[in-house]
Amino acid sequence: MTKILGFTDSTTQCDCCGKSGLKGTYAVELDGSTLFYGSVCVKRNLGLAKDSDVKNMIDSNKQELKSQAVAYFKEIGGNDIFAKMTLVDAFTPEWEKLDSTYEALKLHTKNKFNISF
Repeated sequence: MTKILGFTDSTTQCDCCGKSGLKGTYAVELDGSTLFYGSVCVKRNLGLAKDSDVKNMIDSNKQELKSQAVAYFKEIGGNDIFAKMTLVDAFTPEWEKLDSTYEALKLHTKNKFNISF
């Protein structure tokens, strides 16, 4: 499945047509590889008509990724740790240990999915 991951100004050459000096490119995940397409090529290759279609696809992919990250965070026990934190006094050794674990799980999830909440 092809996804538009977002827009970047750090890559200014289109991997599709080779045009350089662009203001930026769209990062496109295609068969497990990330390619960078200019605005014309991203629309042409993904069958999109308007800039708003590109934006909608990016937003949809970000929402899907966030949903996956939330589900993963729950799966690895993030919500359970948080629930336990609410049952102990704050700033006690037990709470500090839970808080440290909770923060580690958050960081792990953010890094795994390359997102921020």
